[in-house]
Amino acid sequence: MTDVFKAAAGHLRQEAEQNLGVRIGSGQAHNLVAAALGYKSAAALRADFRSCCDDPWLGQKPANVSAIANLITRMQEPAVTPSQAALIGEIVLDGLTPACAICGTMDRTNFPLGNVEPGDTRKEHEWTCRTCAKNDNGLDVCHCCGPIVIFRVEDIDDKGLCEMHKGEFDFDLDEERDAESLIEYWENH
Repeated sequence: MTDVFKAAAGHLRQEAEQNLGVRIGSGQAHNLVAAALGYKSAAALRADFRSCCDDPWLGQKPANVSAIANLITRMQEPAVTPSQAALIGEIVLDGLTPACAICGTMDRTNFPLGNVEPGDTRKEHEWTCRTCAKNDNGLDVCHCCGPIVIFRVEDIDDKGLCEMHKGEFDFDLDEERDAESLIEYWENH
Protein backbone atom coordinates (compact mmCIF):
# COMPACT_ATOMS: atom_id res chain seq x y z
CA MET A 1 0.00 0.00 0.00
CA THR A 2 1.27 3.46 -0.75
CA ASP A 3 1.96 6.06 1.91
CA VAL A 4 -1.32 7.88 1.25
CA PHE A 5 -3.34 4.80 2.20
CA LYS A 6 -1.14 4.13 5.24
CA ALA A 7 -1.58 7.77 6.28
CA ALA A 8 -5.36 7.49 5.83
CA ALA A 9 -5.44 4.31 7.94
CA GLY A 10 -3.31 5.99 10.60
CA HIS A 11 -5.56 9.05 10.53
CA LEU A 12 -8.63 6.83 10.92
CA ARG A 13 -7.09 5.02 13.90
CA GLN A 14 -6.10 8.28 15.59
CA GLU A 15 -9.45 10.02 15.01
CA ALA A 16 -11.44 6.94 16.10
CA GLU A 17 -9.52 6.75 19.34
CA GLN A 18 -9.67 10.50 20.05
CA ASN A 19 -13.23 11.23 18.93
CA LEU A 20 -15.09 7.91 19.16
CA GLY A 21 -13.20 6.36 22.06
CA VAL A 22 -12.51 3.13 20.14
CA ARG A 23 -9.30 1.47 19.10
CA ILE A 24 -9.30 0.25 15.52
CA GLY A 25 -6.60 -2.27 14.68
CA SER A 26 -4.20 -1.59 11.83
CA GLY A 27 -5.63 -4.35 9.62
CA GLN A 28 -9.20 -3.20 10.17
CA ALA A 29 -8.22 0.40 9.46
CA HIS A 30 -6.56 -0.56 6.17
CA ASN A 31 -9.61 -2.60 5.17
CA LEU A 32 -11.93 0.31 6.05
CA VAL A 33 -9.86 2.65 3.85
CA ALA A 34 -10.13 0.14 1.02
CA ALA A 35 -13.89 -0.19 1.57
CA ALA A 36 -14.31 3.61 1.49
CA LEU A 37 -12.77 3.49 -1.99
CA GLY A 38 -15.10 0.68 -3.07
CA TYR A 39 -12.74 -2.29 -2.62
CA LYS A 40 -13.66 -5.44 -0.70
CA SER A 41 -10.34 -5.57 1.14
CA ALA A 42 -6.94 -3.93 1.51
CA ALA A 43 -5.52 -6.79 -0.57
CA ALA A 44 -7.88 -5.91 -3.44
CA LEU A 45 -6.83 -2.27 -3.18
CA ARG A 46 -3.14 -3.27 -3.22
CA ALA A 47 -3.72 -5.43 -6.31
CA ASP A 48 -5.33 -2.49 -8.14
CA PHE A 49 -3.52 0.38 -6.46
CA ARG A 50 -2.05 1.76 -9.71
CA SER A 51 -5.51 2.91 -10.77
CA CYS A 52 -5.76 5.35 -7.87
CA CYS A 53 -2.33 5.70 -6.28
CA ASP A 54 -0.81 9.14 -5.82
CA ASP A 55 -4.10 10.87 -6.59
CA PRO A 56 -4.42 13.78 -4.14
CA TRP A 57 -8.08 14.15 -5.19
CA LEU A 58 -9.15 10.81 -3.64
CA GLY A 59 -10.51 12.62 -0.60
CA GLN A 60 -12.78 14.71 -2.80
CA LYS A 61 -14.70 11.68 -4.04
CA PRO A 62 -17.64 10.30 -2.05
CA ALA A 63 -16.89 7.44 0.31
CA ASN A 64 -18.58 4.12 -0.42
CA VAL A 65 -20.63 4.04 2.81
CA SER A 66 -22.46 0.82 1.93
CA ALA A 67 -19.14 -0.99 1.32
CA ILE A 68 -17.89 0.26 4.71
CA ALA A 69 -21.08 -0.94 6.44
CA ASN A 70 -20.87 -4.33 4.69
CA LEU A 71 -17.24 -4.73 5.71
CA ILE A 72 -18.02 -3.89 9.34
CA THR A 73 -20.75 -6.57 9.43
CA ARG A 74 -18.24 -9.14 8.12
CA MET A 75 -15.48 -8.21 10.61
CA GLN A 76 -14.77 -10.35 13.63
CA GLU A 77 -15.00 -8.18 16.74
CA PRO A 78 -15.26 -4.84 14.91
CA ALA A 79 -14.37 -1.73 16.89
CA VAL A 80 -17.11 0.23 15.12
CA THR A 81 -20.72 -0.47 14.12
CA PRO A 82 -22.35 -0.37 10.67
CA SER A 83 -24.32 2.69 11.81
CA GLN A 84 -20.99 4.55 12.01
CA ALA A 85 -20.11 3.81 8.37
CA ALA A 86 -20.83 7.35 7.15
CA LEU A 87 -18.66 8.85 9.89
CA ILE A 88 -15.88 6.36 9.15
CA GLY A 89 -16.13 7.34 5.47
CA GLU A 90 -15.76 11.03 6.33
CA ILE A 91 -12.71 10.34 8.49
CA VAL A 92 -11.13 8.23 5.73
CA LEU A 93 -11.74 11.00 3.15
CA ASP A 94 -10.09 13.50 5.50
CA GLY A 95 -7.10 11.17 5.73
CA LEU A 96 -6.89 10.75 1.95
CA THR A 97 -6.80 14.52 1.35
CA PRO A 98 -3.36 16.17 1.49
CA ALA A 99 -2.66 17.96 4.76
CA CYS A 100 -2.60 21.75 4.94
CA ALA A 101 0.94 22.92 4.19
CA ILE A 102 0.62 25.61 6.86
CA CYS A 103 -1.04 23.98 9.89
CA GLY A 104 -1.06 20.25 8.99
CA THR A 105 -4.84 19.82 9.25
CA MET A 106 -6.15 16.79 7.35
CA ASP A 107 -9.62 17.66 6.07
CA ARG A 108 -11.45 16.73 2.86
CA THR A 109 -12.32 20.42 2.39
CA ASN A 110 -8.61 21.30 1.95
CA PHE A 111 -7.76 22.56 -1.52
CA PRO A 112 -4.57 23.04 -3.56
CA LEU A 113 -2.68 26.29 -3.76
CA GLY A 114 -2.45 27.83 -7.22
CA ASN A 115 -4.23 27.25 -10.49
CA VAL A 116 -5.00 23.56 -10.14
CA GLU A 117 -8.06 21.93 -11.65
CA PRO A 118 -9.76 19.03 -9.87
CA GLY A 119 -8.25 15.76 -11.03
CA ASP A 120 -4.91 17.37 -12.01
CA THR A 121 -2.29 14.85 -10.91
CA ARG A 122 0.54 16.00 -13.18
CA LYS A 123 2.65 17.32 -10.32
CA GLU A 124 2.49 17.59 -6.58
CA HIS A 125 0.83 20.70 -5.20
CA GLU A 126 0.71 22.21 -1.76
CA TRP A 127 -2.73 22.21 -0.17
CA THR A 128 -4.27 24.51 2.42
CA CYS A 129 -7.24 24.38 4.75
CA ARG A 130 -10.07 26.91 4.76
CA THR A 131 -8.96 28.44 8.07
CA CYS A 132 -5.41 29.15 6.88
CA ALA A 133 -6.73 30.51 3.57
CA LYS A 134 -8.90 33.02 5.45
CA ASN A 135 -6.14 34.13 7.81
CA ASP A 136 -3.02 36.04 6.83
CA ASN A 137 -0.62 33.11 6.44
CA GLY A 138 1.52 34.30 3.56
CA LEU A 139 -1.25 33.61 1.07
CA ASP A 140 -2.68 35.94 -1.57
CA VAL A 141 -4.97 36.01 -4.60
CA CYS A 142 -4.35 36.94 -8.23
CA HIS A 143 -6.35 39.93 -9.48
CA CYS A 144 -7.40 37.93 -12.55
CA CYS A 145 -8.12 34.56 -10.90
CA GLY A 146 -10.07 36.15 -8.07
CA PRO A 147 -10.59 34.93 -4.51
CA ILE A 148 -11.43 31.37 -5.52
CA VAL A 149 -7.77 30.55 -6.24
CA ILE A 150 -5.26 31.00 -3.40
CA PHE A 151 -1.51 31.39 -3.98
CA ARG A 152 1.55 31.74 -1.79
CA VAL A 153 2.59 35.43 -1.64
CA GLU A 154 5.85 34.66 -3.43
CA ASP A 155 3.88 33.28 -6.41
CA ILE A 156 2.14 36.65 -6.99
CA ASP A 157 4.08 39.41 -8.78
CA ASP A 158 4.22 43.09 -7.79
CA LYS A 159 1.16 43.77 -9.99
CA GLY A 160 -0.90 41.19 -8.10
CA LEU A 161 -0.84 38.56 -10.85
CA CYS A 162 -0.03 34.85 -10.83
CA GLU A 163 2.36 33.18 -13.27
CA MET A 164 -0.48 32.37 -15.67
CA HIS A 165 -1.61 36.04 -15.83
CA LYS A 166 1.78 37.79 -15.77
CA GLY A 167 1.81 40.55 -18.36
CA GLU A 168 -1.98 40.54 -18.63
CA PHE A 169 -2.11 44.32 -18.20
CA ASP A 170 1.18 45.20 -19.88
CA PHE A 171 0.80 47.28 -23.06
CA ASP A 172 2.61 46.40 -26.25
CA LEU A 173 4.13 49.33 -28.18
CA ASP A 174 0.96 50.06 -30.22
CA GLU A 175 -1.28 49.90 -27.15
CA GLU A 176 1.06 52.22 -25.27
CA ARG A 177 0.96 54.78 -28.12
CA ASP A 178 -2.85 54.52 -28.24
CA ALA A 179 -3.08 55.11 -24.49
CA GLU A 180 -0.78 58.14 -24.70
CA SER A 181 -2.80 59.51 -27.59
CA LEU A 182 -6.05 59.07 -25.64
CA ILE A 183 -4.57 60.80 -22.60
CA GLU A 184 -3.36 63.67 -24.78
CA TYR A 185 -6.81 63.97 -26.39
CA TRP A 186 -8.58 64.17 -23.01
CA GLU A 187 -6.04 66.67 -21.69
CA ASN A 188 -6.66 68.97 -24.68
CA HIS A 189 -10.48 68.71 -24.86
